[in-house]
Amino acid sequence: MALNDKTKDKYRRAIRVIMVVLAVVLLVMGLAVPIANNAIAMGVAREMEALSLPADTSIIETASLAGRFNNPAGSVQYFGALLIKSDESIKELRAHYVGYNEDLRVTYRVEPQRGQEITVLGEANLAFRKTVGEDGYYILYTIRTGGNALQWWLDMDVRG
Repeated sequence: MALNDKTKDKYRRAIRVIMVVLAVVLLVMGLAVPIANNAIAMGVAREMEALSLPADTSIIETASLAGRFNNPAGSVQYFGALLIKSDESIKELRAHYVGYNEDLRVTYRVEPQRGQEITVLGEANLAFRKTVGEDGYYILYTIRTGGNALQWWLDMDVRG
């Protein structure tokens, strides 16, 4: 059965519309997923800012990043960090923050921070903007895994 020209034009228009809609959906997905993941990572850092600080300790800067840090094939993870300046020792800081690790989903770690580059993530390219001095600077950080109902969508982040 041969199609007339009018019917062929309708099919062509329908195919064009479908292609345009598909292109728009892919573009939005490509832009929206990284933006959503970055917002979640920033939320992790903001939650950390709400934690109580030990005596003689101040927050200098926050940092956050979304990515696949430990398992490139796994779910997107959310890194949040605080650069803190403290007169407390590393042992005292760790003792202070261990109380927040009761929830098995969240583990806060404290390490001495040397220089601006954040090395606890390994190869990730992330650094603090503020100058980090020799003594008394620490990084308080956590890496969280998804668990969101929309995690399947968030895992479509192409950044790796």
